[in-house]
Order: sequence, then structure tokens, then C-alpha cells
Amino acid sequence: MLKTFVSDPNMTYQNGHPSNFRKLLTISGPPSKTNPMSSPIKMFREQEKIAKKDLLSPRRENIILKEKIQKLQNSLDQINHEAKWQDSLISNWLSGKPVPKEQNDKLQKVLGTKCQEKLETIRSKYQIFIQKLKASFSKQIEDLQEVIGDMSNTLFKSDLEALENGAAKTIEKC
Repeated sequence: MLKTFVSDPNMTYQNGHPSNFRKLLTISGPPSKTNPMSSPIKMFREQEKIAKKDLLSPRRENIILKEKIQKLQNSLDQINHEAKWQDSLISNWLSGKPVPKEQNDKLQKVLGTKCQEKLETIRSKYQIFIQKLKASFSKQIEDLQEVIGDMSNTLFKSDLEALENGAAKTIEKC
């Protein structure tokens, strides 16, 4: 680390150097043979050498990559297992199946309270929609039965009239 000095008339000089020169040297840490890392340039060069060694050893790099891949695969398997469990729990809950208490606690953690409230409203709206649909179908069925009854009555009346007319004509002929 290089320090520059500004001439200060109040600064005292010893041996041609400012009085705080030794303090600056001890703070910045002079490069020494025993401690090569004390100089930033030497530290950079050492790190560069280490990086080159790491690049030159593909076997070591392959081992590290294999370990990382294995860790990622394990975490992916764990995430997939957790996701399947959460999906089955949520689908059971949405279908209205009772959820055991210990799984309900996990379900609340998975869904969160806000998400669970939203799902509850969706589920209630879905059930209301199904009830309205059933009521609508039952009303339509009743309407159809009335129409069929009216049609059968009119058909029956027209058939009766036809029979009466036919009987009347037959009687007249006789």
C-alpha cells in the first residue's frame, strides 16, 4: 500500500523522513519474506497461482462437480417428494376429505393462512356453484316433466278425440 505525504510545516522530520513514517510503515505492513501475503501484489499473485493449480487439476474439478451434482440431485429428490406430498394433501383437502390433525398443521404451514382462506372461499364458492347447478338441473327436469305431461295430455286428448270421431263415424255407418 503506497502512502503519499503532503508537506506540513508543523510536521517534524527525523532522518529526512516525517516523524510518523515508521507508524505508516507498520500500519501498511512492509512486505517481508516471512509473510508473503503482507503485500497486496504478492497476495494477488499467490491467489492467481492457486487458481491456476485448481484449473490445471481436472480430476479435482470433476470430483467437486460430481459432489455438487449429487447434492443438487438429493435436494431435487427431496423437493419432489415434498411437492408430491403437498399436492396429495391439498387435493384431499380440496375434495372435502377430512384431513388428520397432524397433517392439518402441516397443511396450514404449506398453504399459509391467507392462501388457506382464499382456498376456503374458492371451495365454498365451488360448492355454492354446484348447489345452484343441481337446483337449476332439478328445476329444468321439473319443467321438462311438466312439458312432457302437458304434451302427453294433449296427445292423449287428441287421441281420444280421434277415437271418439272414429267411433262416431263407425256408429253412423252402422
